Amino acid sequence: MAKEYLASARRDEGLAELMSMNSVASRVATTTGEVNQKDLLRRLDPTTACVTNEQLEPGVRLDEHGLQLTQGRIASPAVEAVAECHFDKGGSTLGHKGTSAYQAYYTAYVIGAGADIWKDRANVTAQPMPKLGYNLQELGVSAQQAEDAGIDLGGVGKTFGFADTSQGQVRPVEVRQLGAGNSNRPELKAENDIQPQQILADNPAHADHQTYARIHDWVKGTGNWSEEESRNVSASLYKQQTEDPLLKRVDQVTGGLGKDGAHNVFAVYAPHGIGVAPIFHAHVDGREASQQPAQQPAQQNLQQAEVIKQDQLRQQQMEQTQQQKTQQEQGPTMTRGGP
Repeated sequence: MAKEYLASARRDEGLAELMSMNSVASRVATTTGEVNQKDLLRRLDPTTACVTNEQLEPGVRLDEHGLQLTQGRIASPAVEAVAECHFDKGGSTLGHKGTSAYQAYYTAYVIGAGADIWKDRANVTAQPMPKLGYNLQELGVSAQQAEDAGIDLGGVGKTFGFADTSQGQVRPVEVRQLGAGNSNRPELKAENDIQPQQILADNPAHADHQTYARIHDWVKGTGNWSEEESRNVSASLYKQQTEDPLLKRVDQVTGGLGKDGAHNVFAVYAPHGIGVAPIFHAHVDGREASQQPAQQPAQQNLQQAEVIKQDQLRQQQMEQTQQQKTQQEQGPTMTRGGP
């Protein structure tokens, strides 16, 4: 079961990374109107292990739009290629110590889940319980690596013993919980765990930094707000325009006082040119956006924008998969030629 779980996690991580890379390509296309592969790889390089020195890792293929196609299947060569560079060879920045690779990260979860089940069974029987067995060699992880990733055993310092069945032998192993509970669980990460640094739109390495920079330059240039307030306003408007599916890009940033005294700031998308209908826009009231009470409001808005973009990407992926499935079901079509 442990081996099957890791295989499933590897496939899911590969698909998620593929979708993230496709999101960057899609954003570049809608922002610039085209995809230059060299420029795309430069943007992807700092964000993924599947691009190194602005070169794709072996097996990763892009179409003319910079996208990786799965042909409507999770178990596809495209997902496998990304899983190899992302899951198998990606950086070691996960888990309790921030030094774990994906293999150890997910193995830690398997051991913790097994410990929970074993303890539940032990509590309801008077019979001696056999030890759980894990083939750590097959899983590609040592007991120490799993422990460093953060195994949830119900409390700091608690231990759990199991059998390592590597190479057909049975060797007793004991692991200990080092940090806060749930640090090993992919869906429940402890706040004090070290996680990979998320690249947000205010970072020049972000694929859509140009949009954020255009907004921030205009907002700061008004002189109405301090640097911190300008970041708050810019991040708020960036999130708003990300949220609106009609805004494919930001062609202009403008603003002015509203009748109610609002300091309106607009992000404008003009597909046929400024002043030519139709024109789409998103806007925020700078008075409110600059004074948001939450801590680090700019960062929170930028993080929320990333979540929105991921949701949009998943929807696009679902639509693409459905379209490919429909085309496959219909099969090739024939057209009649001749006069």
